Amino acid sequence: MTSLRAILGFDICCSSTSAVQELRNLKNLRELGINWTDFTSGNTKHQAAMLRTLGKLGTSNLQSFTVCSRNLGSLEFFGSWSPPPNRLQKF
Repeated sequence: MTSLRAILGFDICCSSTSAVQELRNLKNLRELGINWTDFTSGNTKHQAAMLRTLGKLGTSNLQSFTVCSRNLGSLEFFGSWSPPPNRLQKF
């Protein structure tokens, strides 16, 4: 599994925080597409797990990151993505 290059349609809020954190171990991942279906915008555990994962993936091979959400207000936490991705070409 560590050699996966693309994951599309991963539903963050329906997955455990540990599953979200496991994504960061996919060092060859170039394309990640997630569904953010949390309408409460207070899902801080999943937000923190996603930011930690993106921080790690952003320093490896991630080139494309797509978010599908109907609640754009709940996506503001992505502004805290650190360190900035060094190979990202599409967001």
